Amino acid sequence: MNISPRAFFSVVNSVLLAGSAFLACSCGIITAGVSLPEAFTHNGDLGLRGQLVDDRGTPVDEVIVEVTRDYYLWHADASYTETTHLTYAADHEFNITPMRGERLAFKFKKVGYLDADIAVDKDGIEQSCGCDGVGGARWPLNTPVRMVMPRATASFPALTRVSVPVDYTDPTANPIIDLGLATGEVSKSNYSIGAVRTLKAGENMPPLAISAEIERQSLKTVGKDRQVDPLDINLPANFTLHVGDPAGGFVEFAPLPGSHPFSQMPEAPEDGYQSGLQLSGPRLRLMRDPKIKGLGEKNVFFYFKTDGKYGKGMIRWDADSQEKLMLRIMLMMQPDGTRNVSSVGFESKAERAR
Repeated sequence: MNISPRAFFSVVNSVLLAGSAFLACSCGIITAGVSLPEAFTHNGDLGLRGQLVDDRGTPVDEVIVEVTRDYYLWHADASYTETTHLTYAADHEFNITPMRGERLAFKFKKVGYLDADIAVDKDGIEQSCGCDGVGGARWPLNTPVRMVMPRATASFPALTRVSVPVDYTDPTANPIIDLGLATGEVSKSNYSIGAVRTLKAGENMPPLAISAEIERQSLKTVGKDRQVDPLDINLPANFTLHVGDPAGGFVEFAPLPGSHPFSQMPEAPEDGYQSGLQLSGPRLRLMRDPKIKGLGEKNVFFYFKTDGKYGKGMIRWDADSQEKLMLRIMLMMQPDGTRNVSSVGFESKAERAR
């Protein structure tokens, strides 16, 4: 629904808000110190629309939305940012009408639920998950969001967590993630680092494990001097994840901007699993490119099923890979065999604080 700024509207500083203001006096027309080109350069038409749900994906209505609006003002003597505060009421399908501003910060609040936060500026929607292992931090402007407000009394499952960099550079090695070895122990930013091991010659793939099939390609060069783009070094033509269970597989998940993508994945699907999760060379190249900031391009999210267990995960190019074919893989598995994989992000500080 469209939301008008009903209810509360408070202005921190009483100043001119936009455009070029004119003051009349006996001497004629005096122009106030506000520059239209300057204001339009810094400010944009910013709004927000999308959905409000709880940790189970159930719609949440009658939510209070607090908006902090930063507006850039140019003056001949000094330029500054004016901050105003607005309050809206929103239901689970909401649409806050665009307004001029440099940045809008939104806080969604309701008694009995945890708050949800997000912000937008003229460069796009800022990811609000605080990284938590995810690459990239932006979504395109005007994309619908999905804000997850977990119930204050929600009980989250004790998921097996794995977050590891896996080096696939050596074509003679065969690294796997053995979920049977996952302990949840933390080493810096890594969880269950001991779950990564090499599959021995002649050893059958454990059913509770994830491996990779890699189609390698020759290094691309340009010109007689054989110039090389660093993004092409050790870049495969195709990269495919497999699980050890022939009856298992993967379902790719496309998150929306808003809450942490893992928070948007409360329950694994019962069926529809494909035997492999394939990433093409061009897609991997985007994930690797430091100029790409979009969260949707930097990460691939998925559900997986193997050996009667369900889980969810993410794969991205590892930040410390340099010239290696090294990918960061994050997994969260439900050990009891149910499809309940709800969580607050990955590290789940909010869950541990309960």
